[in-house]
Amino acid sequence: DVNSHNIMVDATRLRFGLVDFGLAVDIAKWRGPIGASSWHLVDIGGDCRYWPMSAWLQFECGWQELAKYPTLAAEYRTRLDLHPLGLVA
Repeated sequence: DVNSHNIMVDATRLRFGLVDFGLAVDIAKWRGPIGASSWHLVDIGGDCRYWPMSAWLQFECGWQELAKYPTLAAEYRTRLDLHPLGLVA
């Protein structure tokens, strides 16, 4: 998950790095058909203060409701970390 606690800064070289991959998933399984490792059924993790709207919709209503909103479903399936990255940038 991308949040302010998982970004390392090397001020001497002005370099940044993401250091926590505890919530990493197998992308083929994540984007694949409904199954135990797909976006449909995997529990949402990370710091909810950094969740985009699509994550909240998935959390509150489930994948069937999220699937009714193609733009939000695409964000959830393919760009989940862009929202929190923008917040900490």
